[in-house]
Amino acid sequence: MRDVPHGQFEGGFYKGNRALLEAKTPRRALRISRRATDAEIAREKDELTGLDGVVFSTFFSPGERVCLKTLLAGAARIVWVLPMAMPRSISADWTDVFLEDRALWVSLFPEEEATRASCEQANLRVEKFCSAEK
Repeated sequence: MRDVPHGQFEGGFYKGNRALLEAKTPRRALRISRRATDAEIAREKDELTGLDGVVFSTFFSPGERVCLKTLLAGAARIVWVLPMAMPRSISADWTDVFLEDRALWVSLFPEEEATRASCEQANLRVEKFCSAEK
């Protein structure tokens, strides 16, 4: 995992397959409210099963974390737009996704815990990435 590409780019830091930002496949912004019902989360999870594209999210809300488990087990490419500083190490549940070049972590913050303002800023970045011309 030490060989996973990482560094800085305009506006932040990255770890993983930076080419996912330019991928010519469908992009999907995943945002689930903390107030989402179990049924709403299940629908999102079902839509993500078998998705062939790039999913961008902060994976911060409980519903987003549930969907992340589905994505980690699937074939979709995943861009985690962190609302906090970049983690120092890659957790075991992300290992295969990084080794398959299906993962990218992006952080705008050099040294910061997640706050409401940083989550809002990260969500804006998710929308920007997904609306960018492919």
